[in-house]
Amino acid sequence: MKKVQFTFDFGRKKKNNKGLIELRAYLSGKQKYFTTKMYVLPVEWNKNKQQIVRHKNKDNLNDQLDTIIERLEKSQRKASDNNQIFNLETVKILMNKEKLKTNSFTDFSLKEIEEDNSLVKGTKHSKKNTLNKLLIFNESTPVLFEQINYSFCHDFINYVKGLGFSPSTVLKHHKNFKSLIELAIKKGYYQKNNPLKEIHIKVPIKRVIALSKEQVKNIEKLKFEPYENRLELFRDMFLFSCYTGLRVSDITTLKPEHIKEKEDGIYIEKQTIKTKKIAILPLSRLFPLKEENTSKPIKILNKHLQKNNDLVFKKYCDQVYNRELKQIAFRAKIKDINLTAHIGRKTFATFIGNHTSLSVWELQYLLQHSNIKTTEKYVFTDEKRINESLIKTDWE
Repeated sequence: MKKVQFTFDFGRKKKNNKGLIELRAYLSGKQKYFTTKMYVLPVEWNKNKQQIVRHKNKDNLNDQLDTIIERLEKSQRKASDNNQIFNLETVKILMNKEKLKTNSFTDFSLKEIEEDNSLVKGTKHSKKNTLNKLLIFNESTPVLFEQINYSFCHDFINYVKGLGFSPSTVLKHHKNFKSLIELAIKKGYYQKNNPLKEIHIKVPIKRVIALSKEQVKNIEKLKFEPYENRLELFRDMFLFSCYTGLRVSDITTLKPEHIKEKEDGIYIEKQTIKTKKIAILPLSRLFPLKEENTSKPIKILNKHLQKNNDLVFKKYCDQVYNRELKQIAFRAKIKDINLTAHIGRKTFATFIGNHTSLSVWELQYLLQHSNIKTTEKYVFTDEKRINESLIKTDWE
């Protein structure tokens, strides 16, 4: 029985000035190519030696190439001993399995991100963005588990800082990288301590932007023409966020089944999209309208709740929503704040934090935050509110 021959081929595919190293499997005049995802410069590849040369990570990368062929040849010998077929299709199947046993951190991470159904679209995009930065930093070659140490991580963070990103963006890449290493540790791919835990990013505390009561009232008073149904819908969705603290992802996925009528009033009970926590919001207690025997969020619900509709509010993409909020801000004469979907959530947190007796832990529960420090950042107290509180204080 003829054996499959293995060699590495360089440069059939290119990215910038670098060529791709591919595994070439040859049998009976037919051949198949399989990517190694390694890109190197022409001067860094030695065709005769079938090795990477003049590359800072050449030893690790060559070990990875050797391992690929060793595993395939071992499988071929085993198949021969057992009188089993071993052909190009067998190689294809084994190369797909190879991805599951990879010693490449970037390959492992990408697979985990794509298969994790608990991650929302934005989080997946953010983590993949960090992986792309890692690949570029590593000269377009996969990052191996053997490479990950304090020095490598420190140099990567400095590289990201050098790209001119804000401290918060650098921190985001730090968190993504750190969480992926933690996952590799838990799954047994990485047996060392996480070096990112020793690297800290200082981020200046940003002033939380929230609307005042007067600005919210200006938005409430807006009138719309009959042909402006969509703009009115966006206004109501934004106000609903101000009244409940819900993220826009939870408002646009709110269904009639999430509205529960209990003995003490109407509630929302819904698993949140981002954190998967259960939001339980007592709508009857939030911004009550005593004269009308209802509340502001319930009034909006009654306006949009239709029995035949799957969703309470129509779903639009974030870009369209935020664009229309600019028009709402213009009409409400809000000039000092860039009105976005998230401002509604921050406005809710600020109002509850400054005008109720709820503790920060209770506010954390309402906002479905995992970390109380996040809740503390959401509450904005300006000089005017401080002065008003001081005036009302009984000092004797």
